[in-house]
Amino acid sequence: MSKVRHVSNASVLYYVSPKPANARRLAGLAEVRSDTVVLFHHGHESGLQCLPNRNGVPAHINEIGYDVMELWMPMKGCNKLPSGMRPSFLSKGSHEWYKRFPQRADFKPTLRFFLEPILLAYMYASDTLGYANLVLLGLSGGGWTNLLAASVLPEVRLTIDVAGNCRDESFPPATHDYEQDALLQLESDCRLYKLAAHESGRTVLQIYHENDLCCCAARQLGHHRIRALDHHVRAQVSGNMHTAITNESAHAVTPSDRAIIFKAIDTLRHEGNVGRSFEMPCDLLTPGKPCKPVYGHYGWWCPEYPWACDYPPG
Repeated sequence: MSKVRHVSNASVLYYVSPKPANARRLAGLAEVRSDTVVLFHHGHESGLQCLPNRNGVPAHINEIGYDVMELWMPMKGCNKLPSGMRPSFLSKGSHEWYKRFPQRADFKPTLRFFLEPILLAYMYASDTLGYANLVLLGLSGGGWTNLLAASVLPEVRLTIDVAGNCRDESFPPATHDYEQDALLQLESDCRLYKLAAHESGRTVLQIYHENDLCCCAARQLGHHRIRALDHHVRAQVSGNMHTAITNESAHAVTPSDRAIIFKAIDTLRHEGNVGRSFEMPCDLLTPGKPCKPVYGHYGWWCPEYPWACDYPPG
């Protein structure tokens, strides 16, 4: 694991390249870099603690064979401020500290703190390290931030959000993070979906949890509304939009989510894009794809997707 700090906005990036398999390690052979890297954005997940590999998600991605770059929100997780500089409200997950900066109608300077780490990491992985496949994966506010980055970075071919985007005029009113409402001032994330999947060969994969205890619970949003938004975006883009609901309640990248995510990444690697014929291994929106919560192991998906079962969740 290596650690990189972008001095321009004090953002920390953890970069993990796969360890060699046991046989290669015993033979003294060097590790082999993957052709695929996943930029995993934790969002607000770690609070004010610097916890790389939280919930074992990056390690699981890594053990399957993909490289990982971990990112956090400004002033959160491994980007936390020294205690003497930390406003008390940051413990609650708010970014209202940015209110002190002037906001011009034509440019939102504070969005740089959210976007720049992703854009720099993406360009470094693509231009310097030479990865063939780059995937944006984010949880909660990290999913929203990655979607925002994908909307201005047309090179991104696969953006995956887990429980992070539920702002649409058709959805019931809800409280959202400060940066989503005050900084960007979009009435709906629908525009971000359209931009992130605008060109042919680009895909947005949105995953909701049926009973998420934090945010964007599909049961509250309504399956019919989620399905309608998915169809609306699909009809207006040259790329692809896929939406799935897993029968989970934890606000985390769960075992059910990982089965979908790994299949999508594997499809990108082998087919060049995640096309409209992509089939979910588990989805409450899809007839014949029952989805039940799984805790502690991946046995339910092993017969069909053995590569999703090589490493137990953290």
